[in-house]
Amino acid sequence: KFLDYYLTKADGMFYLYDKPLYQPPQVFASRAASCYLAAIEVLSHYESAKRKLDFVVKWLYQYRNKTGQWDFGSQAKDGVHFPLSDRWDANSRVVDSTYRVNKVLSALGAERFENGSGT
Repeated sequence: KFLDYYLTKADGMFYLYDKPLYQPPQVFASRAASCYLAAIEVLSHYESAKRKLDFVVKWLYQYRNKTGQWDFGSQAKDGVHFPLSDRWDANSRVVDSTYRVNKVLSALGAERFENGSGT
């Protein structure tokens, strides 16, 4: 019920992401997408998340680059969620972004998906 509540709440988790969580941001390389992922990170700890957040897994795979990595872009640097590394150059930003996305994918059981398309 907690998960359903936050997925349908019009202002999401206002302290992390203040828009509906059932609608991922349209721009991935953004602070908004990083904040959205922060809210999903919280929800991913609930058992029902693996069933109810498949749309997030598909959204994340949509933005994986040709080398299989993700990049939230330089705008995502907020001092809270990013940077994870001591530096924030393009390479470490991609490593940080990919690490964070992979953590969420793992929590959501993304191994059920092949090439991001689902099984």
